[in-house]
Amino acid sequence: MAGRVVRLLKGDKGMVERLKGVVSEKEAWTKAVQYRIEKGGARMGGEVVGVMKRERVVVSVVVWNVLIKAWKKEGEGRFAEGLLRAMTKGAGLQPTVKTLQAFIEGEEFDSLEAIFQRFARDYNTPPDLPTLTKLLKTTTTARQVFKILDWRVALSLPTDTALWNSTIQAFGRANHLKGVIEIWDRLEANTDKLPKSDLTPAVCLQAVRESIAKGILTQDEIKHYVAFCERVARSCEATPTVAHHELLMLIYALTSSRAKANAYYYSITDAQGFIPSQQFSRFFTYARNPELIPEHLAAKRPLHLKTAGTVIKRDSAHGASNGQRTPVGGTRPRRREYAKGSLF
Repeated sequence: MAGRVVRLLKGDKGMVERLKGVVSEKEAWTKAVQYRIEKGGARMGGEVVGVMKRERVVVSVVVWNVLIKAWKKEGEGRFAEGLLRAMTKGAGLQPTVKTLQAFIEGEEFDSLEAIFQRFARDYNTPPDLPTLTKLLKTTTTARQVFKILDWRVALSLPTDTALWNSTIQAFGRANHLKGVIEIWDRLEANTDKLPKSDLTPAVCLQAVRESIAKGILTQDEIKHYVAFCERVARSCEATPTVAHHELLMLIYALTSSRAKANAYYYSITDAQGFIPSQQFSRFFTYARNPELIPEHLAAKRPLHLKTAGTVIKRDSAHGASNGQRTPVGGTRPRRREYAKGSLF
């Protein structure tokens, strides 16, 4: 089957390699469209669809979705609109949630609600929980986070740990740590209905760590949020992870909390029998000698967290515009007024 697709498209060696081992013709056509888009953009992917129609091959919903997403990525919304009409009216196919996800590619946040309403009204395809979770990873303000959570409530969608972890990360990016604390407190109070994952504590600590490193918190706020981090760490004493130990020690280092770092180090190594990782020991050294903290930690470069045998890369925003670390307790930017929303 794959051989026929390659012959019809006069495929190169790269296409032959991409389709190697594919036995389904439907899958072969999909991979061929993806390959041509990668090589030459959405227009070349459309040429493959043209061949499919000429050969009377049914164009699947998956292929339509791939092509719609490609045009949206290239900023050609009118072509994506044309494909959606061809898919629904011409081919008589029902759009899926994947179609919706492809269609919102590259859209401004404020235009999303109208698109959601249109898909729900015209195609009976409202956004699902994974769609909203994915959107949370693109937000930049607390207002946007609250809006997504409001959509979840309006759609009566369930919750899962991926949603809450993404929400915590989104609030952290928006420097809205009050939202981080509220979610954590609700999860703690409703463990039977809203279970946390092993990653949730580390996600909370990471959100605080990033705000501290940005230098946008006052000394009183730093004390308040460090106390919150300590509370999160205490809740993990029964099931500790390397990630939350490392992050709390790094937070002590960034806030020059040498006495707390010493106490924490000996409490978990002596009382809990924790064997320090190489990174944890390095952060402990920074806490005792803040002048040794490297610029890449204070200036918000990517930090790797290890938890439950998985390496997670957290990308973060840049530091001060001159590339230097903004001093903790330094000039505080004017706070935005955030919209209120329903978290649960």
